[in-house]
Amino acid sequence: MFDQIKIRQLDRRYKEKVLLSEIEIPRDGWIREIRTALKMTYKHLSKRLSMTPSAIMKFENNEIRGTINLNSMTKIAEGLNCKFVYAMVPNDS
Repeated sequence: MFDQIKIRQLDRRYKEKVLLSEIEIPRDGWIREIRTALKMTYKHLSKRLSMTPSAIMKFENNEIRGTINLNSMTKIAEGLNCKFVYAMVPNDS
């Protein structure tokens, strides 16, 4: 009984939100996609984050490989004036 209630609550919560499952991950990753859309160089972003440009490059590559960690994504998102959102979206109820 409790499990069914919890599932219904989750279903309602997801129906109220944007359909996250329809968002496609950019081929080159979110970091590179947003950085280049902002016309921001590696050097500019690295200065904002007190890192080296090569560290930014490494994070971009790690994101594409799926080896970047959540703390790094959060920090880089802040440097891009973004909010990093982590979610799991059920395929069905």
